[in-house]
Amino acid sequence: MTLYWHQAKEVAETARRTNRVFQCGAQSANAERWRVAQRIIKNGGIGPTVWVEGGAFRNDPRGDWNWYIDPSANPSNLDWDMWLGWKWGLAPKRPWEPERYFRFRKFWDYSGGLATDLLYHTLSHLLIALGPKFPRRVVAAGGNVVFNLQNDNREVPENFHVLIEYPDNSVVILEATQVCNYGVPEIIRGQHATMHFEAPGIVIRPQSPFVEQVTEKAEKGIYDVEGVRNLELVRDSKDRVREIKIHCHTSGDQGEHVANWLECIRTRNKPNLDADTAYKVMVPIALSVESYRQQKAKLFDPEREEVIQ
Repeated sequence: MTLYWHQAKEVAETARRTNRVFQCGAQSANAERWRVAQRIIKNGGIGPTVWVEGGAFRNDPRGDWNWYIDPSANPSNLDWDMWLGWKWGLAPKRPWEPERYFRFRKFWDYSGGLATDLLYHTLSHLLIALGPKFPRRVVAAGGNVVFNLQNDNREVPENFHVLIEYPDNSVVILEATQVCNYGVPEIIRGQHATMHFEAPGIVIRPQSPFVEQVTEKAEKGIYDVEGVRNLELVRDSKDRVREIKIHCHTSGDQGEHVANWLECIRTRNKPNLDADTAYKVMVPIALSVESYRQQKAKLFDPEREEVIQ
């Protein structure tokens, strides 16, 4: 959404003040299953939310974000000063550097690295499922194991891990790396059941001490919420529900995301990733970058919407 959290706040305030329909470009939020998940969680379908896990995982032997540099590009045929935005305090003024222009995600002046480029997408849909809210505390760690400043001119970490604590004491753990694509699944862990985002859309698995309670909830229709196309109850030999398979829309298609935005411009309905929700996602993402760079936890006041110094 933005590079810094206060910029996201300004965007949200501007969208409200001008009554503009804003859609943030994290297209995975387009999938209906995240709103289905939110309705199920609000119904008490998995019990109190305890902790959530997700991430982004790549492995490019050449180094991720090392995009092609056009040798013909130079300040005579592009506006380097405008791109830097130094007149508005967006980035420092500096001489022309082709790598900074074409591979900008590797540099702190223009990028938050894995946090702002990839983990924002992950947290956007997970926070829709949880119900959008501001964090209370954010801490991050990571570093460069393979590609670094010396051998790849890379400032941002290729290995990045974030812990986000919310006012209800639930925790979101985000993990990301660009040098190993074997990652972790996205799971919302509740006291009564875990929620998995896999085929056919959402799969809910009861925790062993709460099998009877989840079975009772299923039979009462707690999981058959708006957006569910079909629901399968998988039972054990004692007729208890061991798995709930929920068929729902799972596409994070960019075209559908744009179509949702255009439709909301016509109807004035709230789009799938409106400015206020996007702002709530951006706060912990931006604070994770600050935490990593400053090597300390970042505290946030959800009521006053400001960082606690």
